[in-house]
Amino acid sequence: MAFALVSAPALALIVAFAFALALALALALALALALALAFVAALAVALALLFFLSLLPPAGEGARRADGGSF
Repeated sequence: MAFALVSAPALALIVAFAFALALALALALALALALALAFVAALAVALALLFFLSLLPPAGEGARRADGGSF
């Protein structure tokens, strides 16, 4: 008769716990990757907005129209 270090129900519980831990780690990694992707996307949108705003002509007291006239 073989000597078992852990009973069958305890072994099943250990395997279930290991599986749950692996699943939790995988979900945490997926969440971290999703947050990183969202941050990069928000940064790209902000940079694109700043770029397109930089293409606008200056406004204010010293601004001039394209034809050289005043406001």
